[in-house]
Formats: sequence, structure tokens, C-alpha cells
Amino acid sequence: MSELFKRDVRRLILELARKKFLHFGVRKTTIEEIARELKISKKTLYEHFQSKMDIWENLLELESKITKENLKTYLPGEQPPLTRMEKLCGYYFRRNLQNQSGTTDDPNEGMAAQKQLREISMSNAFVFLLTELIEEARSSEAIRNIPSEVLAHLVRLVLDRMVKDCIQGKSITLEEAKRLSLAMVRNSG
Repeated sequence: MSELFKRDVRRLILELARKKFLHFGVRKTTIEEIARELKISKKTLYEHFQSKMDIWENLLELESKITKENLKTYLPGEQPPLTRMEKLCGYYFRRNLQNQSGTTDDPNEGMAAQKQLREISMSNAFVFLLTELIEEARSSEAIRNIPSEVLAHLVRLVLDRMVKDCIQGKSITLEEAKRLSLAMVRNSG
């Protein structure tokens, strides 16, 4: 089997699995259904992925990369890294506040999978992009020498907590959220 053919099969598996996961949910989608619809054997499918969860994790990774690239277009490169970090934190905060306020768990497994895919890919993309911005800020000596991954996860956790506080009725403005996030990054370490 040529390398190009293997990549095509892998891509087709991911595309079909994504459709099925987002329509029926991960739990209700089976490896057998995916293989049958693609007209490949389960053995061929298992040559590309170890399990259904392996397919799901690959979809999350792929979606996170796409989301990261989309987020990059929101952050003009000519601005200083700390300004872009502030914009990114503000965007993440607003988006999470909009997505979490007033929502309930959807009994439809496909809808739940869609929500999970969106939330995880956004969170991953946010941490990846924030890590890059922190690295850029460190190289320009705008912040102290703290591991980028630690700062990125710390900022995400603080923003997630702020969103929960807002949903619970504790008042916080977007400006306060941005200021707190940026202050936390500047004062860490």
C-alpha cells in the first residue's frame, strides 16, 4: 500500500468518524459501522488507529490545530506579544462566557460530542497559542523566565474560573478579566 493511499484512507476514516461522532455521539458510533461505510476491513481501520478513542483523540488534535490557525487571524502580528495575549485572553473569556451561560447538558449524544469537540479544541488552541505568545514575550524580555506551558495553563484556569464566577452571578467586567489575566502573567514567578 502506497504512503499516499494510506494517508487517504486515514483521512477518510477521520472524516467519516467525525460525521458519525457528531451525529450519533462517540459512544453510539462503532468501529464496525465506520469500516462498513468506508468499505474497508476492521483490520485496515486498526492499521491506522488503535481504537475508537484513538480516532476521537486524533480528531481533537486536528480540530485544535484548525482552531489555533483561526485564532491567529484574530491577533495581528505587528502588535506586541503582551497586547496579543491580552486580546486572546479577552476573546477566550468572552467565548466561554457565551458558551457556558444558560446552557444545560444536551441529552443528544451527537450534540454533546459537538460541544465537547468545540470546547476541547478551543481550550487546546488557546493554550498552544498562548504558549507561543509567552515564548515570544520571553524572547523580548517582556516577562520573567517562567515555563511557558505553566503560564498558559494557569491563565486558562483563571479565565475558566472567572467564567464560572460570572455564571454564578458574581460580577466581573471584561476589562477586569483582561487586566487580571495580564497581571497574572506579568507577576508570575
